[in-house]
Amino acid sequence: KRTALVSALVFLDRNKRRVSATDDELFEFVLGIAKHEGDFGGSADEAVDGIAAWLKAHVESTKLKSSDMKLSEFIEACKQAGCHCRKSSKGEGWVIRGPKGENISIMGSTRRLHGNAVRKYVRLLGVSESRSGIRLDEFLAGASPEQELIRRFRHVLDRSADA
Repeated sequence: KRTALVSALVFLDRNKRRVSATDDELFEFVLGIAKHEGDFGGSADEAVDGIAAWLKAHVESTKLKSSDMKLSEFIEACKQAGCHCRKSSKGEGWVIRGPKGENISIMGSTRRLHGNAVRKYVRLLGVSESRSGIRLDEFLAGASPEQELIRRFRHVLDRSADA
């Protein structure tokens, strides 16, 4: 059950999709399949149809569009992504160091960053999806660099081990 769930979540993630269901809904989905109950009972074809219907109702595309951010929100998101943020030596702006040592400077008069600037800075700092595994929508939402996918569903994985 856990292996199937993680495989499905990783497959969806790599295809820019994610499950939009509560932990309980996801747990019942996995357990129903394993026990061949409800919409997942009957013949193999009926079970596959039930799985497809559930996924169609509970899977959504991830948002890849960058959006404007307040400077304070950007700095907080950078910290959560493993960056070191400090005021510049003259106190006139910010110096942000990425997890692998890349630096950017932002003037203190900046109050808001446009979406394109956010995308560029994320890439320069090395916290983009291709370098760190953090999707832009996760960065914008303030997700940490840990494996968000597994962390989000850890409770479901633990519960399914005992079911």
